[in-house]
Amino acid sequence: MMVAFEHLSTPTMTSAFSSLPYWWVASPPDAAPLTDVPAEADVVVIGAGYTGLSAALTLARHGKSVAVLESRHPGYGASARNGGMLGPSFQKMSIGALVAKYGEAQAMSVLQESMEAMDYTLDLIDTEGLSCDLQRVGRFRGAVIPQNLESMKRETALLERYIDLRAEFVERADQHREIGSDLYHGGVVYHRDAGLHPAKYLNGLLASVRRLGVQVCAETRVAGIERTETGWRVRTTRGELRAGQVMLATNGYTDAAWPWFRRRLVPVHAAIIATEPVPATVMDRLFPKRRMHGETRRMMNFYRPSPDGQRILLGGRPPVWGGRSDGRTARHLHGRLCRIFPELRNVRVQHLWRGNVAFTFDHAPHMGQHGGVFYAMGYCGSGVGRATYFGHKTAWKMLGKPEGKSFFDELPFSSFPGYTGTPWFLPAVLSWYAWQDWRDLKLR
Repeated sequence: MMVAFEHLSTPTMTSAFSSLPYWWVASPPDAAPLTDVPAEADVVVIGAGYTGLSAALTLARHGKSVAVLESRHPGYGASARNGGMLGPSFQKMSIGALVAKYGEAQAMSVLQESMEAMDYTLDLIDTEGLSCDLQRVGRFRGAVIPQNLESMKRETALLERYIDLRAEFVERADQHREIGSDLYHGGVVYHRDAGLHPAKYLNGLLASVRRLGVQVCAETRVAGIERTETGWRVRTTRGELRAGQVMLATNGYTDAAWPWFRRRLVPVHAAIIATEPVPATVMDRLFPKRRMHGETRRMMNFYRPSPDGQRILLGGRPPVWGGRSDGRTARHLHGRLCRIFPELRNVRVQHLWRGNVAFTFDHAPHMGQHGGVFYAMGYCGSGVGRATYFGHKTAWKMLGKPEGKSFFDELPFSSFPGYTGTPWFLPAVLSWYAWQDWRDLKLR
């Protein structure tokens, strides 16, 4: 029998509500004194998130002097704000669509590299000794309508022809062994997926690159770059420096200084809530295996227990219409949490935070070189493993090594006619997705 919480009139947010990420409580943003911008470096990396720091780590290991420039503090963007879920991050299309678009051999390359991205990240955590609350607990993806489960079964059967997916089907009659919710019609467990503490992971990478002599310059916005006879002149708000090579790693925070890239990235606003502490008996019932969780809705939620198992974190899109105040966004996401777990209706929200994720028009991540500038970006909401791996691969490219070769080199990084970086079309698109989700739930 479910145990209801007391105080039915409890407001959505606690009296100790904070709009700072829950992750920053245990691992606050870097507070080191500002580092002077060096006069020169072999490589300048713009952006101190997972992509930039991963690239810097590989470059420094191979003898390059590296300066990482960050307009705010390291990890200010999605790297220290995300949900901390690590998986193979397949493209947002079916295996059948991948084969139809690229052919079987190329589709296999996509899938295999997606697995490599996750494996590389796990190996990096191990070899660098990063203390980031890594939990190899797997992920349960719930089927919102019965047809979704059948589709996932077909998709999984195809995927297992190409990769070691380690997936397990869960019928609706058995789903309480995975989740204390009746919302879903079964689902699939992906046993290789994991969870981590994203801010601890970010700060661990930061410490690793600093030990190798990388200069990480916070509060240093890049205003522009110019070609020189020997490389680049990089203009920043804290001075100029010369560099042999430049890498852009700004993803969903790419600003107007980079118009070519902005036209190819769609910044999508996302938000995450963290609840107040939840009784252990309730956590045991709702998350019996403490897995990561997702679902098949178009406006999907992702959710998980906190690493200490005391709170629930849920992320998704803020309200499409009617304003995005903290109160309204907290109520919106709290409502989605209670749709999954009705007994949480009186559990309050203690943290709500926001950030940008970068989507692309082909729903694939991209890396390469444009106008002499190396780049890696566009992770489409699955950036923990992708960003780490793409930063590493881009570093190999900058070193001129064959290890930098990737299937993703061959994908054209396309834009949309008339698009300049402001996603004016998103409210209509998201409203359409939300209506389809509402229809599915009503008709099932």
